[in-house]
Amino acid sequence: MQLAELQSHIEMLIDDLGWSSARSPWPRTPRNMATSVMVEAAELLEHFQWGDEIRDRDALAAEMADVLIYLLQLATVSDIDLEAAALDKLAFNRRRFTPLAPERRE
Repeated sequence: MQLAELQSHIEMLIDDLGWSSARSPWPRTPRNMATSVMVEAAELLEHFQWGDEIRDRDALAAEMADVLIYLLQLATVSDIDLEAAALDKLAFNRRRFTPLAPERRE
């Protein structure tokens, strides 16, 4: 599934739930979506608060999904093609950073 298709599924759910309505108590502004990304990212980080091991893979996956869903909503309300932005950033990083020598990659 492409990101655009996932965004479409998210938008359908939001429309079905009435969250895109002007009367929604949760207005989908860029600031609100960015705030929601950070709240969900903090919940994701809680899984590693007291150690590095994954204790509940399903709960971790659910928090990761929450971050992704809000990030895609932020892209939607900001009219940003996140897939293109990610590819651009990968290309930038490839030019910017020197790869590790093969003996240092392990």
